[in-house]
Amino acid sequence: MTKHRWTTAEVGRHAGEDVIVIRVPFSTLPEALKQNPRDDSYYDVTVTDVSDFARDVMRALNREAEDGTTLVHELFDKALAAAIDDGSTACEYRKAKR
Repeated sequence: MTKHRWTTAEVGRHAGEDVIVIRVPFSTLPEALKQNPRDDSYYDVTVTDVSDFARDVMRALNREAEDGTTLVHELFDKALAAAIDDGSTACEYRKAKR
């Protein structure tokens, strides 16, 4: 797995609440765009207004598909499955019925 130099996202507790908060500073978005390992077609794109671009990214993250899901839902679906597949010790696993 590639380690991105731009990775500054944080996951943690928020104001003492039991919530997951993912923080990505606006300033990291232009570099993240250029370092996408799955798609280098945006390498020649220059972000000219980071705040406006961040709003556009947020809109994309929250845009609902026909079934109501968003990219955020997909992110969590994959993360939940990865935690289980990695053998999370915070879960009780029932034996599969045959």
